Amino acid sequence: MLLPAWRLPLAVLGFALLNAGPAGRHQLEASIKLATDAGAKAINPKPKATTLSAIMGMQRPAGMPANGKRAEAHSKRYAPLETTVWQVDVHVSRIELREDGDFYLVIEDGKGAGTVAELPDPAFCKGSPFLALITDVRKMLAKQLGPSPRSKAVSRRARLTGIGYFGKSRLSDATHNGARIQPLLSVKWLDAQ
Repeated sequence: MLLPAWRLPLAVLGFALLNAGPAGRHQLEASIKLATDAGAKAINPKPKATTLSAIMGMQRPAGMPANGKRAEAHSKRYAPLETTVWQVDVHVSRIELREDGDFYLVIEDGKGAGTVAELPDPAFCKGSPFLALITDVRKMLAKQLGPSPRSKAVSRRARLTGIGYFGKSRLSDATHNGARIQPLLSVKWLDAQ
């Protein structure tokens, strides 16, 4: 069946979006998650020590939908969470390889605060000033923990370093601001294994 001429561009666009794969989905969602946005170059790479409770206590930007989607996702970072490299000591309870290619780490502080740290596939981070760090930590976690699509228990204490990001907040928990570490830039294990 031939498509009318006016429908051809729509069909091509639809095909491109359906076949964009993880890289296309990442680009469509937010370059901030990958640290490939223009604002990433202005982030001081020196980590600032904090607690997970402090990160989870940061005010979610007014008007940001709970699903984390925002019109400015490709151009605006929200200070201080998204303009700082943070360092937190946490308990890593689980790791999973997500459909979008991210390593997804469930983290908590032992005092009631919990969220996630996400590590994108470095192939999607070309142009990021943090590409070397993302690549190194990705190799380390792949070798040591072997993430798979099935969530895997980790149960280790770690010092995580990464940039903050306001993502999806839990609709069932009004106290969860959607803050997370994304992208993760470094993991230092604090326990012997």
